[in-house]
This record gives sequence, C-alpha cells and structure tokens, in this order.
Amino acid sequence: MGRSSSNLRIAVVGLGHFAQAAVLPAIAQLEDVEIGALVSGSRHKLDELGKLYDVRGRFPYDRLDELL
Repeated sequence: MGRSSSNLRIAVVGLGHFAQAAVLPAIAQLEDVEIGALVSGSRHKLDELGKLYDVRGRFPYDRLDELL
C-alpha cells in the first residue's frame, strides 16, 4: 500500500488477537486507507506489527495523548 496524502490515516488501538487476525489484514487490503499508528502495551507487538505493516507511528498506551 503506497502512502498518499489523499489516504485516510487511522490508528489501531490494541493489538490483540482480533486486531492481528482481522482488523490489520482487512485495512491492509484497502487502497485508500493507511495505518498511521499502532497503540499497544506490548513493545514486541508494536515492533513486529509495525514492521509487518510498515507503520512508523508506534505508541505505548501511556503516550496515547501524544498520538492524539
């Protein structure tokens, strides 16, 4: 998925099973939607899924205000 200023950018908050099995793969299939940020309490999930989906914005829950 290419990055474009016309894409809708969203953040996925919570990277549990449902997000990994359904939400992230579904969003990745959309041409006009970009995952702009991930939020999780797990640094491992942030790093792994951030690399997999090419997401630069990776935030722990205690930095959620910074994202918003």
